Amino acid sequence: MERRKVERVTAGFKVGDRVRLAAFHGTMPPNRAVRDNENYWRLIGTLGTVVRADLGMHPFSKDRGEQVLVQYDVDPLTLGLECHNELPRSLRSFVSDLELL
Repeated sequence: MERRKVERVTAGFKVGDRVRLAAFHGTMPPNRAVRDNENYWRLIGTLGTVVRADLGMHPFSKDRGEQVLVQYDVDPLTLGLECHNELPRSLRSFVSDLELL
């Protein structure tokens, strides 16, 4: 029997998938006042690519489900947003906020 490499899939998302940010933290627009550098809702509609699909649950937001690391086509830094992940233009995103293209 031939062995095949199996890619880890998280909630239907895998590395290389193209996605669109459809919401942020399940809302659109923000449901409270936020600082400009934390207004990630401005990225809604932005396209990106899943670059890590093994992040699992956020330790403080387990009720929101699993996350993946998305490298967005637009650099969040150019919008004045905080972005401090290991890859440029990348943000941890809840899979429930993403739309698979």
